[in-house]
Amino acid sequence: MRGLLSRTTSSKVAIGSRDLADMDLHSLAENRAIPLSIREKYILELARRREPWMMQFCEGLLASADIEEWLLGVTALIAIGTGDAVERLFRLYNETSEQERPIVFEALGRTVSPEYSHAFAAVARFHVGQHRVDVENWTEHAIGILEAVSGRLAGDSHMAFQRDSDAEA
Repeated sequence: MRGLLSRTTSSKVAIGSRDLADMDLHSLAENRAIPLSIREKYILELARRREPWMMQFCEGLLASADIEEWLLGVTALIAIGTGDAVERLFRLYNETSEQERPIVFEALGRTVSPEYSHAFAAVARFHVGQHRVDVENWTEHAIGILEAVSGRLAGDSHMAFQRDSDAEA
């Protein structure tokens, strides 16, 4: 019932006051009584808007023992996409287990910019030849770094990774 009231309130308020609509999205995103699968769209919308408090909210998701919350924290950092979010992904990469690192590496590939070339190249060197890398939705810059790193280490950049669309052909 609360969800229906919130949606109705949001649609009415959005016309008159963005602040109230944002406050409603914020409360929906934080309401743990709502299943995470429903809260996800609100969380990602607020992340795309780069709401100032979202970085702290992501910290809570990343600290969770629930893998779904952790994954949503990573996805929200991708959606935020600021320098602070990218730096947090690099720190997260260093903090995570070997099993989680490929997930964070792929998140970095979606967000990395020229400013982070050296750091991303160092991370990429570890993954070349060890893990299958899906570069769909990556920045062109990240793909270029991966190609350069894999070319230097493997002698053939096409052996190190491929796009899913290439694999289907």
